Amino acid sequence: MRPSTPARARTRNRRLRALVLLLGIVCAAGYTASAFAAQDPTASPTASPTASPSGTPTGPPYVPSVPSSPTPAPALGPPSTTGKRVFLHDCAWCHGQQAEGTSVAPSLQDKGTATIDFWLSTGRMPLSSPDQTAVSGPPSYSPATIKDIVAYVGSLGPAGKPIPELHPGDVGEGQSLFITHCAACHSSSGTGVIVVDGKQAPQLWGTAPTQVAEAIRTGPGEMPPFTEEEVDQTQLDDLVSYVSTLGAPQVRGGSGLDQFGPIFEGSMAWLIPMPVLVVVLLLLGQRRKKQ
Repeated sequence: MRPSTPARARTRNRRLRALVLLLGIVCAAGYTASAFAAQDPTASPTASPTASPSGTPTGPPYVPSVPSSPTPAPALGPPSTTGKRVFLHDCAWCHGQQAEGTSVAPSLQDKGTATIDFWLSTGRMPLSSPDQTAVSGPPSYSPATIKDIVAYVGSLGPAGKPIPELHPGDVGEGQSLFITHCAACHSSSGTGVIVVDGKQAPQLWGTAPTQVAEAIRTGPGEMPPFTEEEVDQTQLDDLVSYVSTLGAPQVRGGSGLDQFGPIFEGSMAWLIPMPVLVVVLLLLGQRRKKQ
């Protein structure tokens, strides 16, 4: 026996209310997620980290901005006893006492100061053991100690790329260069993606300008190096200036969702419209039944 017309109407109304409630929950979740994406990751304090007596930095991390004036490569000067002492204590076990390399680690004599500074300032070195994977993190030494180590290792073999000097660049030109050279691995929003054998191109938000330039010139890990013929000084300045803007909302008052990566953006594009489409189709079906 079929239910009466009022009973069928009540059933339809209950289903419709349930769908509307589901739509409201999904929209609220999407709004919350977009609001989270809109938060400026660069809103943290911008003070440089201070160092403890042991040389380990403490305090809030340094958050870079677009260089407004030239950033000269640091004048390393003659190697200090501190750089040699720390190198022999922490690094020579793997790289050799003269950084000549061993069976477990490569020679550093031909790497140049840009490579040494990048790996130390990004916390990828030193490792606790040779089989440990190098990942980005807080540096193990203070900026002054890193400078001393870089000067000492650089004195052992003055080859390789020096620490780049930077100038203010064109952000618009930098965006075009980034899409051409970098977005395939780091994504168009700089969030990073998995590239080869499960390895990940890191997120670039908040990366110090000098570290970006050093990575472009030296090619750490799976990243290829870019020579002056491929990316000249002007283009390097443009790229670094653009990368320094990544992670911040590009439009005042906007959601900033475009800065959160293609996977998140795509999921929001499906989660919000699909329930609306389902409700519209159900309503059209109910109208057709009434006719």
